[in-house]
Amino acid sequence: MKILLCSPYQGIVGGISRWTGHIFTYYRSLQTSEIELELFPMNRSRFIGNMTLINRIRYAIKDYRHSYRQFVKLLKNIHIDVIHLTSSASLGLFKDICFLSKAKRNHIKTVIHFRFGRIPELQQKNNWEWKLLKKVVRLSTHTIVIDPFSYEILKTEGFSHISFLPNPLSPAIQAKVNEYKDIKRIKRKIVFAGHVIPTKGIYELVKACTHISDISVKIIGEVDEATKQKLLHLAGPNSVWLEITGNIDTDSLIKEMLSAHIFVLPTYTEGFPNVILESMACACPIIATSVGAIPEMLYPDNNRPCGIVIPPRNTEALRKSIDKMLNDYDFAIACGQNAQTKVNRLYSIPPIWKELVSIWKTI
Repeated sequence: MKILLCSPYQGIVGGISRWTGHIFTYYRSLQTSEIELELFPMNRSRFIGNMTLINRIRYAIKDYRHSYRQFVKLLKNIHIDVIHLTSSASLGLFKDICFLSKAKRNHIKTVIHFRFGRIPELQQKNNWEWKLLKKVVRLSTHTIVIDPFSYEILKTEGFSHISFLPNPLSPAIQAKVNEYKDIKRIKRKIVFAGHVIPTKGIYELVKACTHISDISVKIIGEVDEATKQKLLHLAGPNSVWLEITGNIDTDSLIKEMLSAHIFVLPTYTEGFPNVILESMACACPIIATSVGAIPEMLYPDNNRPCGIVIPPRNTEALRKSIDKMLNDYDFAIACGQNAQTKVNRLYSIPPIWKELVSIWKTI
């Protein structure tokens, strides 16, 4: 069975490209004759999320027009049984409709894999994006979502061809964690990793930390110069406690997580974030927002919490949670240990790959 995976890959920062890398690397390690996985990289312009709407539209049209031409050419030259298309919605839904419509005309089965957690929010807004998203679901043979709330919403809308599939933890990450397991945690060190853009809650993080003494904060991820300068200005004249590194390699990121007292992701919107999986694997005490699948990942109300979950855009709740983790070290370490146990038990890649193959076979 030949699967065409249409997804961002290599050179593109973000959760979708990391997921693509994990899946494709695991597939190659299997050397299976059951599935032939062909990768069609859907690489987008960098920092498209920080652009003005007009520039986003302009760059999206340019990117997707080129991708569509290559897609059509590919379908003419090779036989495909299933097309698996990842999507972050927004303007990309126009691309999804074009690709799915072409596949339908060619009588090829399709999977649309929504890689974000805003579906409940879109249903409430009932705006153009929600209407396009429902059209995309109707065009696809099967739909995958990465958080249980999105699954329930689409079910209540009458869609039956829906699956909830968590993100997997890469075996390579687990191997690196074991390799660097002797790294010691540095008390009062706070780490953020991800796109350094406003919707990741970076301004709330810096604002909260200006009211906490004797800390070091490291913000890791691709960042434009304007955002970097705004964050340094927000930190105040004595901003030596804040370091903004830009991108770092995976080895270095794992070392930073293993040495962190707290990992913080105060994002406004999320699906099933890979960076939370990676910080759980590193036994990081975690503070994150109640969006997407994060509450399920960390289950803070359980008697074995994996972290603290707070509302998005709430600087004061973030400050109090950081204080809690910093000043109750035993609680923080217990959260990290619980997180590591859970991620290794529930989110390893073999069962998730098995479920993915089952979906392809079923359709």
